[in-house]
Amino acid sequence: MSTWTSQSQVQQIAKALDDTKVTTSDFVITLLERDSLQQHPCTVDLVENAGRIMDAFFRNLVPESSAYTWARKSIQTRKAKAIKILTANEAKTSR
Repeated sequence: MSTWTSQSQVQQIAKALDDTKVTTSDFVITLLERDSLQQHPCTVDLVENAGRIMDAFFRNLVPESSAYTWARKSIQTRKAKAIKILTANEAKTSR
């Protein structure tokens, strides 16, 4: 599959979504959450390209965006948990 989608293709897809009154996010979320759609070519493509999709998000995020905030909070939470585990282990070994 091509790495780049033409402007015309994007407009056709956007029009199809608009014509059916489906938002892009609802379409993607539906693909990812419905078990019956796990093998759908669109779902498979999303999953296979998750890394590229996340890279594109992070290249274009602004600090005010909800995705940026979610990612920052998620990382902070994971770091805090890791620090707690490490300090608990340190406390056990120093006894």
